[in-house]
Amino acid sequence: MTRVDVTKLSPEALENIGAAAGEAAREAAEAVQIEARQMLARYGLEDSVLAERLTVETGNAGATFVVADADSSRFVEFGTRTQPARPFLGSALESLRAALTTQIAGRIADAFDALRPKS
Repeated sequence: MTRVDVTKLSPEALENIGAAAGEAAREAAEAVQIEARQMLARYGLEDSVLAERLTVETGNAGATFVVADADSSRFVEFGTRTQPARPFLGSALESLRAALTTQIAGRIADAFDALRPKS
């Protein structure tokens, strides 16, 4: 196991690592957005307002979100008394979780590797 004392890294190095993590998170959210739209298409909702209003947004402190900003989103995702659930957002994340975790970890590792002195 390799350990790095991040308290000894320069502010520039920490910024580069944070930027790499942020870029990877944005790319992961975009992949989830695409997968969620594909799931909506399987339910026949590819041309719906919901599919149209599925966006990737960056919030405070660089947090990245996939947002389903349509009144119907919760009813589609979780269902109602009369309509079965047609999960699209949570299912999209679950189907990509392992690959995205590996991708994000790899990008952060690459940012740390870039700090090593060149031999």
